[in-house]
Amino acid sequence: MKKIVLAGLTVAAVAATSFAADVKISGSYDLRGFALDNTDFNANDDNGTDARFYDQRVRVQAVMKASDAISVTLRSDLSEGDWGTNDTQSNNGGNKFRLDRAFLTMKLPSNLGTLTAGTIGYDIERTGLLLNLHRNDGFLYTNTFGMVGVEAGNIKVEDSELNVGVTAEGDRDVYLVKATVKPMDNLTVSPYFVYDNDKDEALGANVKRMALGVDAGFKAGMFGVDGTLYMIDGKEETPGAVDKDLEGLVFNLMANVKPIPGLTIGAGYTYMQGDDNAADNENEAIVSFVDGDPGNNPMRGFIFWNDYSHDGAKLYGTDGKNVSQPASGYFNGINAFKLYADYAFDKFGVGAHAIYAEDAETVTGANEKEITEFGVYGSYKIYDNATLTLQLATAELDEANTQRDDATFAGLGLSVKF
Repeated sequence: MKKIVLAGLTVAAVAATSFAADVKISGSYDLRGFALDNTDFNANDDNGTDARFYDQRVRVQAVMKASDAISVTLRSDLSEGDWGTNDTQSNNGGNKFRLDRAFLTMKLPSNLGTLTAGTIGYDIERTGLLLNLHRNDGFLYTNTFGMVGVEAGNIKVEDSELNVGVTAEGDRDVYLVKATVKPMDNLTVSPYFVYDNDKDEALGANVKRMALGVDAGFKAGMFGVDGTLYMIDGKEETPGAVDKDLEGLVFNLMANVKPIPGLTIGAGYTYMQGDDNAADNENEAIVSFVDGDPGNNPMRGFIFWNDYSHDGAKLYGTDGKNVSQPASGYFNGINAFKLYADYAFDKFGVGAHAIYAEDAETVTGANEKEITEFGVYGSYKIYDNATLTLQLATAELDEANTQRDDATFAGLGLSVKF
């Protein structure tokens, strides 16, 4: 605890004293407590996975302005536990520091656009499934041509030269192009193309994937609709093995209405293609290039599709695959439905949701699976920059030929912005 807070204050203090006239400091501190019961959906909840723990995170961001055209952004991420592992609970013996943003932003002369380069972090679509790169290096070029905004870039996900001494060396590049246009004031359409070239230098394997997709958002009075559709096509080539075709299709639609101030009522649907034949040379359930960030996914619950507190509430089936992350392979594709309502008044906020999800494809000999979750939350804004939130949820997993007890989740968190 002391190491995290002191390190964060040190970063802020050094930046503020060194660049007082040209730096903007912002950040957040989150303290969260969790109580999880039977989160592996064990058939006998006396043997199920239970946990009671605290988790905290401090983020401090400094934007240093060198001139009107050039700035440098640094963001530190301090959390309890070992980064890259599931160990994030308190009293684990190791607090970790990570610089998860470090990039240069430069406006090019003669209105030629803006170049951003470094550890930038990038998310190209709303469900957080296709491409969510938190801490990878690369560059991004942005510009506006009339009514069309353009983004183009390259993200270096993995570099074999940095993996000296490991068994499998990788070399992976992602290239992307995205356009955003507003044909009407209340309509936004964003088509995009992504190419992913993933090599395993040690094994000689190569996975090449490309995605063509579109995001769209529409608002009219009290009504709002957001949607995403993308298709993936590619090939997996491994020496000594038959090449495998890769396919994927994802569709997401969210709609909401705001009948009175503070009240939002909404519904959502997500379809992710499943694999109808595991024995052929086609994998039709490729929905994600890089693990998505559930925080960007409007279909998430408190248990389902949620990696709460760095793996704190993930749910695992008997085969070890993650129940709460559909892209993990536990579900064979997915049909998911969500109903929700949120109401904010004065300093309070309350809400509830119901989620139902099932396999999109059923394969002979495989168990059919479906999950149902109900959740509620309440929040209170203690100060303008400090909010206390309580979340409660229960989930039931039905799997053919397997009897499972329900899982429960409770979370209490304090979030402070500065």
